[in-house]
Amino acid sequence: RRMDVKQEKGKEQKREFDIVIWGASGFTGRLTAEYIAKEYGADLKWAIAGRDANKLNTISKELIAKNSKRLKLESIPIIIAGSLNLQSLVEMTSRTEVIISTVGPFTKYGSNLVEACIQTKTHYVDITGETWWVRKMIQTHHEEAQKQQVYIVSCCGTDSIPADLSAYFVTSQVKKLYSKSCSQVKGYVNMTGNMSISGGTAASAVQIFDSPEESKGFRRLFFLNSYDQNKSHTFFERDQFAPVYDHNVKSWTKPSLLSVCDNRIVRRSHELLSGTSNDYGESFKWNETEIASSFVAAMAVILLLGLFYVLMSIRFTRDLIKRFIMPAPGKGPSEETRARVSLEFKTIATIINPDKNEPKKTHSDIQVWRARIYRNCKDGCRECHMYIERQERI
Repeated sequence: RRMDVKQEKGKEQKREFDIVIWGASGFTGRLTAEYIAKEYGADLKWAIAGRDANKLNTISKELIAKNSKRLKLESIPIIIAGSLNLQSLVEMTSRTEVIISTVGPFTKYGSNLVEACIQTKTHYVDITGETWWVRKMIQTHHEEAQKQQVYIVSCCGTDSIPADLSAYFVTSQVKKLYSKSCSQVKGYVNMTGNMSISGGTAASAVQIFDSPEESKGFRRLFFLNSYDQNKSHTFFERDQFAPVYDHNVKSWTKPSLLSVCDNRIVRRSHELLSGTSNDYGESFKWNETEIASSFVAAMAVILLLGLFYVLMSIRFTRDLIKRFIMPAPGKGPSEETRARVSLEFKTIATIINPDKNEPKKTHSDIQVWRARIYRNCKDGCRECHMYIERQERI
């Protein structure tokens, strides 16, 4: 999913900041800023950015107060810019090596920032789950990003860091341990606690219904791949819509909400890594599901999702849900609520071409991810930035 480029050694000129957090006054942006302040402090040259100077100043003071020993600063640098003002974004991105964007919905507010990053040769990371917007950015900027040697890395939150890294890790381990490729890899989401979303996530989800033309075709299996509708698929690769008993995990499963994004991202990564030393293999196939406590629980979720889809498809009821049920932009679950929700992600891989002395199928059962939901977003973005920084130093 990133633009597949090879970085040149060195930089023409070291920039003012290593990293800028765009949207630091929002819910996830603030969590990201808190994480960097606590874990890295003054070890990084970083800044927070947004359109509201008062909110950013307040956040800067609060972060300094909480992490005074770690930061050793009087204030955190602040950059003011506007999502719809391309020139202000160009000025902002020209000052940093990497920018993390937490400003959504990305369909509305994300495109200018990607264009600015291409212009200023600034690496970009975001937490979107809007695959229709990601597809548009690929179609618009992929070739230029390769030419400019810029990383554009989307979906670095709960969708789709666990799934993307799981697929990469399990295929690498199977290749290392068995000298073989995987024919099928299935991801299993196991979520505990009552999941609650932020206002930004809610606004992004609503885009499917508010702008149906923008999101048209987002359920196609290879939506982010260059071959998209020209590739046939197997039954294994189809999105799940009904309860299924899975003998590998000895449990009923239900459709995973994350799979709408995860499945497309993993298949995009498979294509980008094809022909490299990290190639998943020509026969690689991926799918994802979520573990349910019982058939009744799985069926209840499916019925509720169906009802939600119908209500959101009607303008009147959609407006009521947006007004009275969905959280406002910048708001999200409390720290106590977040602490009660966790996600475990595991994969089971099936190896192809077994030798005569091997079993017909070999499963590699690996638990690769266990974390708090919103911690995934800030950790995923942050560590993606660290990877890019390491690439720059090679």
